[in-house]
Amino acid sequence: MLNLDVWTIVFQIINFLILAAALYYLLFQPVMRSVEKRAAEKEQMVRELAQEREEAARLRTELEARLAHAGEEAAAIVATAQEQAEIEHQALLQETQAEVERILVEAHADAHRLRQQAVDESHADLLDAVIEISGLVISRAAPPEVHDALVQQLCDRIWELGRSEMERVETFRRALGDRTPTAHVKTARPLSPEQQGL
Repeated sequence: MLNLDVWTIVFQIINFLILAAALYYLLFQPVMRSVEKRAAEKEQMVRELAQEREEAARLRTELEARLAHAGEEAAAIVATAQEQAEIEHQALLQETQAEVERILVEAHADAHRLRQQAVDESHADLLDAVIEISGLVISRAAPPEVHDALVQQLCDRIWELGRSEMERVETFRRALGDRTPTAHVKTARPLSPEQQGL
């Protein structure tokens, strides 16, 4: 039969309990803390991953909404740009039209002025030629009595103008301003001293 020593058994039990306690405090608890820590880290990572997934889903939804509206925004921007370009085009067209009309008016005015100037110059030259030819014709063809009668008729007309048409005389005086009213008459023949005194 076995011979068991009680003290050995007690010593073995105490030894086992000490070893179990040492293993519990030195090995089991740190391992459990490490396992709990890793579990907490995993749980934190799972939560963060879920948050990141939610954020990614939110961003994807927002991006999809932006992309859906991007076409509308681009179309609105293009439409606004086209309207602005059309407005600027119309304004430029009106400005160009006004400039063309102004140039045409100036060109017509210049042409009219040049034509009037040419007519005036031609008229003055024509009058000078008519007066000169008339003087030559009268001096050669008309007798001195006709010449004297024409000079007398001119003098009478000037005096009559002063008596009956004072309004015209006043208009001439206002046109002369400060100048002395003098009538220069060119005759076909030289005037006699009596005719010059008229």
